[in-house]
Amino acid sequence: MKTNYDYIHFEYRARGSDENRKTWCCMNNKNNWELGCVFFYKDWNTFIFTPSNQTSVYSSSCLRDIAEFIDELNNQ
Repeated sequence: MKTNYDYIHFEYRARGSDENRKTWCCMNNKNNWELGCVFFYKDWNTFIFTPSNQTSVYSSSCLRDIAEFIDELNNQ
């Protein structure tokens, strides 16, 4: 699974032994700041992205990379 992109990368963070509790943090490549997290949202039965704060901004290419990463997780 691809975890490194041009401006962002994803780091796995374990949240217990349950397979549906996987969490991936989206980090920027410049200074390794956490931009948000991808995790399994049980109510929708899918992985979702939630930003770390309301002041984060994302280019269309970063949003496409996040969506691609989520699609890969959902297709596993």
